[in-house]
Amino acid sequence: MNQWVSLAVSYAAVFAVVGTAGILARKGAISGEAARKVIHIGVSNWIILALFIFRDWYFAIVGPLSFIVINYVSWKLDLFKGMESGDKSPGTVFFAVSLSILTWHFWWLTSIGAGDFRYAAVMGILVLGWGDGLAAVFGHKWGKKKLVGEKTLVGTLTMLVTGAVVVFLVLTLTGVHDILTNVLLALGLSALGTLTELFLPGGWDNLLIPLVVSYAYYGWLWVCNLAAGGVF
Repeated sequence: MNQWVSLAVSYAAVFAVVGTAGILARKGAISGEAARKVIHIGVSNWIILALFIFRDWYFAIVGPLSFIVINYVSWKLDLFKGMESGDKSPGTVFFAVSLSILTWHFWWLTSIGAGDFRYAAVMGILVLGWGDGLAAVFGHKWGKKKLVGEKTLVGTLTMLVTGAVVVFLVLTLTGVHDILTNVLLALGLSALGTLTELFLPGGWDNLLIPLVVSYAYYGWLWVCNLAAGGVF
């Protein structure tokens, strides 16, 4: 696909998610909180789309960088109410920052021939999107026992299980490891993401969950390669 067309498709996909959630909320089909979670989960799937439509890092990075600005303006001026968290933290801005970092780094590595590790970025973003998103939904609805602040046992377990499923699926679909390794990595990386979500306040989890998950995996690859006598 022409990269300019890819960019247009990229923006269209994101605004379609935001617009659909906003319309459903205004019509009363879903609550404002549900709209935020639809956006949170839906927009995180952009990283899957990017995997297929962007080959050049300098095109792939345009969308995430622009949304740092868009989300900051929205947060300060309360423009897109469906995107903002209830605690008024700059979580959407932090998400765009982490997305920018991971997109730039892993697409750049591919462009210079250093290996295609873009799936590492996919893992980190989807653990945040699906894991943290569903944790909030299940925790709000069924969570009774609080662990840290307002974060519940049900929400934390949801994050752990969902994150593990996400990591396992991404690794299995890439076919880079055996099944047992995928299971162990899924449990370990999801646990790291869950602990990050549990103890970080005010939207900071949106910044650090993707970075912790993606770079923990990338660091593990480094260690394994060096232990085998290779040059990473």
